[in-house]
Amino acid sequence: MRRTWLLVGMSVMLMLSVSACGTKTENTATPQAPDAEPVIEEPATEEPEAEESDTGLANPWTESDREGVLAATGFDLNVPDEAENVVYSYMEADKMAQVSYVMNNHDWTYRVQPTDGLQDISGMYYEWVAEEDTNVANHEAEIKAYVENNGDPDNLDDMFSVQVLNWYDATEGATHSVSISGGAVDGLDLSVYAEDMWMK
Repeated sequence: MRRTWLLVGMSVMLMLSVSACGTKTENTATPQAPDAEPVIEEPATEEPEAEESDTGLANPWTESDREGVLAATGFDLNVPDEAENVVYSYMEADKMAQVSYVMNNHDWTYRVQPTDGLQDISGMYYEWVAEEDTNVANHEAEIKAYVENNGDPDNLDDMFSVQVLNWYDATEGATHSVSISGGAVDGLDLSVYAEDMWMK
């Protein structure tokens, strides 16, 4: 009898085991979509600001010789025989003639330009210590002077000076200008010099 119940019990356990194995638990959970790949925003790259280029203006002067200046402007510029480092040039747009040279250790510049009346065409810009309206060989004229001394006021070697003479030739309809710059100018009268040199 005991053997019979043992067999029955084993049979029941076997059936329950088979039944449990045959039952499947369904997974009702909704499958989740895989996470989207994160979008990595790259930092904005700032464009370097364009540097402004310093473009110098074209030189308006054309270097030439005495004949070339005469052909371009109509003005014939002579210089003293003792002049050194003579350079002729002209400004075509303004019909300005120019000659620069060195004489007696000073820098000289002589210019001529068509103008309506007397003008300062010297190109010298200083705080003039003296200005005077005058008349040179019956031409309306003006004289300007500048003096600077950074050393011993009694030592002429420490002095820098500039003198300018502008005069108007009504017959030509042009202003003439002569300027001298450098050390102290001892006893120079630009009016007399210009009259002897360019007004004969």
